[in-house]
Amino acid sequence: VLQHLKDSSPHAAHGAAVAMRFSTPLATTELEWEPLDAWRRMLRKAANPRMLANELMTSRFRIWCEWVLCEVEDAPTAPLTRRADEEYLSVLLISRDGLKLRFLVTLER
Repeated sequence: VLQHLKDSSPHAAHGAAVAMRFSTPLATTELEWEPLDAWRRMLRKAANPRMLANELMTSRFRIWCEWVLCEVEDAPTAPLTRRADEEYLSVLLISRDGLKLRFLVTLER
């Protein structure tokens, strides 16, 4: 998904379309009230991939579209609410100008 966010082919919003497809759908309460999580707030504002691409490029998540180095490793620690059917990866993105963003990815089996 991160690779697609960087790649704008076959069209400018293609990466955002891929990201939307692989994102957890918003819960009913998140559609009715403002979600606390910044990524979910962004998904709520984006009715289509083009809107999500615009939101990404004007937000602190812009690095998701401009990273030059990506490091992925098993997460040494996981949330306290860890389930048996989940695994966690720690992802570090680094931009051209040295900006770093680390986040946790949940993989469900």
